[in-house]
Amino acid sequence: MPAPPRPSVITNPGCARQPAVEFPERASARGIDSGRVVLNCLVNANGSMSDCNIVSEDPQGAGFGSAAVSGARRARLSPRTVDGAAQGARVNFTVRFQSAD
Repeated sequence: MPAPPRPSVITNPGCARQPAVEFPERASARGIDSGRVVLNCLVNANGSMSDCNIVSEDPQGAGFGSAAVSGARRARLSPRTVDGAAQGARVNFTVRFQSAD
């Protein structure tokens, strides 16, 4: 019996519009000046992202994960194409945060 097809995964995604993320107030209040989140999202055929899951968040509990998910909703990626037609697929990408102070 053949193995079930693996879901499509986009590697090295091209951004049509970068995720606009805001530095979490919770992190600022705790004196944290940087953070990093890895997300796994579904890239729809129109380039929008949905169904985002936090793969990792460092440091945890400072609000970086929710800020990254919110920013991903406003981003647009270049979707993969099959025979010239845009197709949805999942993507892993890293969002880095740096305090402006």
